[in-house]
Amino acid sequence: MTPSVVLLIFLLLVALHAAVEIWLARRHIAHVAARRDSVPESFRGTISEAAHAKAADYTCAKQRFGMLQLGFGLLMLLVWTIAGGLEALNRVLLDFFGGDVAADGMLAYQVALVFAFSLVGGVLELPFDWYANFRIEERFGFNRMTIRLWLGDILKNLLVRTLIGLPLVAMVL
Repeated sequence: MTPSVVLLIFLLLVALHAAVEIWLARRHIAHVAARRDSVPESFRGTISEAAHAKAADYTCAKQRFGMLQLGFGLLMLLVWTIAGGLEALNRVLLDFFGGDVAADGMLAYQVALVFAFSLVGGVLELPFDWYANFRIEERFGFNRMTIRLWLGDILKNLLVRTLIGLPLVAMVL
């Protein structure tokens, strides 16, 4: 198989994945919106119509935002793969490790590549996480998090991923 055929298959699979995800999200939104104004029979005594409508609106908002995140994720996938983002990150790390990674430094280089890839991806996802917490969750009254707590959670997550994840990556590699 030629590289152009592999690229075409890859792009078709990415497009198929995106189409299915969007189709499912739109169906979910339509289903929830159509039933927004009536509480299901089994919940009529325990949940108010206002709470049910609020939950439906929240679900639709999260699904719409999820489609935006999907689009960004697909864009990042194409940037990392087809546009050469991963190769650029690879070159930066090779320069950092001295250009030619010897056999004894290969594991450190590989772990650094996985870590850097994960770190860049995490940083690029931060605005989406912030918006989900401080715009969508807050709009519906579900957010109990402060910016300080959110930033603390990010730092703790990074610390745990580093302390546990890097040794696991090293063992796998």
